[in-house]
Amino acid sequence: MFPVLVALGGAGFALYFSNKLYFSGGKCYETGRLDGKLVIVTGANTGIGKETAAELARRGANVIMACRNMDRAEATKSDILTTYSKENPEALTRNVPNSTISERLTPVHPEQLMIEKLDLSSFRSVRTFVDRIREKGYQVDILINNAGIFETLYGKTEDGFERHIGVNHLGPFLLTELLIPVLKRNPNGSRIIFVSSRGHRSARMSLLPLNTERDKYNYFQCYYRSKLANAMYTAYLGRTFKSDGIQTASVHPGVVVTDILRNDKLLDNLLSKTVCFAERKIEIRSQIAYLQCNLLGTLRVHSFLLFDWVDPS
Repeated sequence: MFPVLVALGGAGFALYFSNKLYFSGGKCYETGRLDGKLVIVTGANTGIGKETAAELARRGANVIMACRNMDRAEATKSDILTTYSKENPEALTRNVPNSTISERLTPVHPEQLMIEKLDLSSFRSVRTFVDRIREKGYQVDILINNAGIFETLYGKTEDGFERHIGVNHLGPFLLTELLIPVLKRNPNGSRIIFVSSRGHRSARMSLLPLNTERDKYNYFQCYYRSKLANAMYTAYLGRTFKSDGIQTASVHPGVVVTDILRNDKLLDNLLSKTVCFAERKIEIRSQIAYLQCNLLGTLRVHSFLLFDWVDPS
C-alpha cells in the first residue's frame, strides 16, 4: 500500500510542477503605461480577454471590446468598472504583484471601454466590424486576436468552415488583413498580437485541407492546428510588414480556468481538476504575455515571438 501512496504522491507533485513550469503564465512586472493608445481586444467579454481589457485600461489604454454577445459585453464592462473604477477604494491594489505596479495604475473610466459587435464565425460580421472602425476614424495602436473556441462537437461556421479553423484562425486572419491598412497608417507604429498556445507543438500537419470534415474530426487536432496556423501567420506578418512599423507577437498566456469549454462540462471539469487545479481563477498571471508585448517599448524582433514565461529579472 505504501508504494502505491508514494507513487500517487509523486504523480501529484509532478502534475503540480508541470502545471507551474509548462502550462502557467508568469506575473507582469512591467511598469509602462499605454495612455492614449487604442487597443482592439477580441473576445473581451469573458476569460482572459476580459482580464486583458481591464489591465490595459488600468494602464491608460482605450479598449475596443470586440464581442459576439453584446449583453455579456455590457455586463463585463459594468463588472470591470465596479472592480477598477475610482468608486472602488481597492481599484489600484486588486490583482497586482507588488506595490510598484500599483503606483503606475489609474482607475478605469467608462469612456475607456467601447463595445463593438464582432462574430468571428461570420466573415460578414468581420467586414462590418472593420467598416465601423474605418468610418469612426479610429487610429488603432494594438490588435489583440484573443477570441477562440475549443469544442468537442463538430460544427461549421456561417461560411462553411470547421469551427476551430474558422473561429480561431480564418476569422482573425480576415480581421487582421482588413485592418492592416489602418495599422500601417499609424505614425507611431502598431502591433498585432495573436493568442497561440503551446498546444500548437502537438499539431499533426499533413497535406489534408485545414477545413476538416465531420468524418475526420479530431477536436484536439483541430484546435492545435488552428493555433499553429496563428503562429505561422504571425511569423509571416512580422517578416512582411517589418518596414511598415508593424510589430507582431504570438503568445501563450498560460493555462487558467476560463469558460472556453463552456459547451463541454465533462472536459471542463476534468481539466479544471488536473492541469488547471493550481489556477482556480483568472489572475494577473493570465494576461502576462499580452501585457509584456504591449508595454515593452520595442519588441526584440519584428516577427514571431512565443511569450509564455516572464523572468522579472
